[in-house]
Amino acid sequence: MNISETSLIPLANPRVRKFCFVLMITVYLGCTYLIPVLNSSVTTKQLLFLEIRTTSLCGILNELEILIMICYVIFYGKLGLITSSVLGCINLIISMVHILRMKELNSIAGIIMTLIAFMVNIVIYSYSIKLAKQNAKLQEYYENINEKQESLHKLAYFDYLTDLPNRRNIVETISSLCRSQKVSTFKLIVIDIKDFKRINDVAGHQKGDSFLKQLVSSWSSIQDKNDILGRIDGAEFALIIPREINNEDLYDYINEFRLCITNKMPLLGSLPWTENASSSNPGLIISANAGIVSYPEHGDSAEEILQFADTALAVSKEEGPNTIRYFNQSMYDTLLNRTMMESALSCAIDNNECFLVFQPQYEADTKRLRGFETLVRWKNKELGQVPPSVFIPIAEDTGFILTLGEWILKSALEQFQHLFQLYPTNALLSVNLSVLQILHPNFLSMLNRVLFETRFDPTRLELEITESIFISSKEEVVSILNEIKNLGIQIALDDFGTSYSSLSYIKDLPFDIIKMDKSFVDTITEDRKKAQLVDTILAIAKQLGYKVVAEGVETPDQLNYLQERDCDYIQGYLWGKPMNIEDVIPLLCQFSEQIS
Repeated sequence: MNISETSLIPLANPRVRKFCFVLMITVYLGCTYLIPVLNSSVTTKQLLFLEIRTTSLCGILNELEILIMICYVIFYGKLGLITSSVLGCINLIISMVHILRMKELNSIAGIIMTLIAFMVNIVIYSYSIKLAKQNAKLQEYYENINEKQESLHKLAYFDYLTDLPNRRNIVETISSLCRSQKVSTFKLIVIDIKDFKRINDVAGHQKGDSFLKQLVSSWSSIQDKNDILGRIDGAEFALIIPREINNEDLYDYINEFRLCITNKMPLLGSLPWTENASSSNPGLIISANAGIVSYPEHGDSAEEILQFADTALAVSKEEGPNTIRYFNQSMYDTLLNRTMMESALSCAIDNNECFLVFQPQYEADTKRLRGFETLVRWKNKELGQVPPSVFIPIAEDTGFILTLGEWILKSALEQFQHLFQLYPTNALLSVNLSVLQILHPNFLSMLNRVLFETRFDPTRLELEITESIFISSKEEVVSILNEIKNLGIQIALDDFGTSYSSLSYIKDLPFDIIKMDKSFVDTITEDRKKAQLVDTILAIAKQLGYKVVAEGVETPDQLNYLQERDCDYIQGYLWGKPMNIEDVIPLLCQFSEQIS
């Protein structure tokens, strides 16, 4: 323990400390010298204009000695105790010599006071040692608290994995820049690594963490010293550029960051997909998207700037991988409209805003009614009539399609169950299914429940699915389709030829009908290539034993072309537009009479 640590009141200034130390020794020794002299002289002394007894003067000097001894311990700790003890011993020796020599007991009071001073100093020093230990502990606690505060601050403001500023730090930095008088403009770029989750899924989180660390290290080598790089969340990063930079240089700069990610993953070396990588098989390519926003052009607060940067990032993701997009107001307006639409759509069924229409299908050669395709419509008070091409993708993105799909199926079956009883025909009812619906674990139980509740004949029901359903798991889909077929329900492959058609699986799947997309029929009489595609689809279907429904037939020339090539069924505005349930009744009545 340091000597100064045991002092109750340490003197910080070294010069003052030395001066006081020497001064007190001098004064003490002077008192020690004067006391015996005064004791051996006259009983009174003239002091200025006063007369004072020598015994009283000796007492004052004794008290001054005691005070000096105590001050040594108070101000100098262990050194003071040693010094005061030495001085006290000198004082005792001189006093004892005086008593023995003069054979007088005048100095006995001084000896007693010196001994008392010894004891007081020991008590004071003992207390100072105890206090010093407590101070040492308090200092240790204080240092621990500081360390913990620094640790908590780091946890609160820095990413635990990369040591980059975290979202909170980035937000406060942007807020500070917005308030700064020195910074007139800055840019925020939000970079998202697409498919980063695949690294964790395939190689494990440890490899994913290693990749992020190495990536940040690479970014640091190209990052301008004035810029601030942070990790917002997961695989999303923020880059703040608090300096002037033109758009061309900005895009080049961002591309440098992006290329660190997309150049065949050079940082992942030992991952499974890179071990056998070659020019023909480059392994996994992970893309990156970026959104840019500028202050004060696009916002004057951290909340707005981050919000608009996320908006630009979302647009870049929609436009494809490795896309960089600068924010503009139309992006936000589109996002706001979509958000409003999502909110309104979630309440559409409860508010009775959804309704069904039905488009008839006919035999191509006889115009005999085959059935009706169920189509959903949505009319909102604020948004008006919203096209299915707009709200169906939103319903799929939000998961509302599960609720909407069940409502469509149940409503359509309830309405036609009643009509088929009143007007007996062989007509079918066709209902479209979303990929999310059919792959949902409860789909088959929902289908059986709806059939039971509506008492609808499953042999009069046709379910339409699209080719995109086979992207996930062919075996799982085939199993579900077979269970649907076991119920007596027919299955139609909708939008055939527009996406993932493959003869290798179509020939083995339990379809009854192939629906040829409207895009093939539209220019069938003007576009030779489209006509050849239609001929090919009809030939393939015939060879595989499938019936074909041609959608979007709107002109007599289109109809004649399809009839000449033995297309089975026709659906389109030429013979029937989508109609409400009231307009369906005359058609069912007409064909019911023909049967009878």
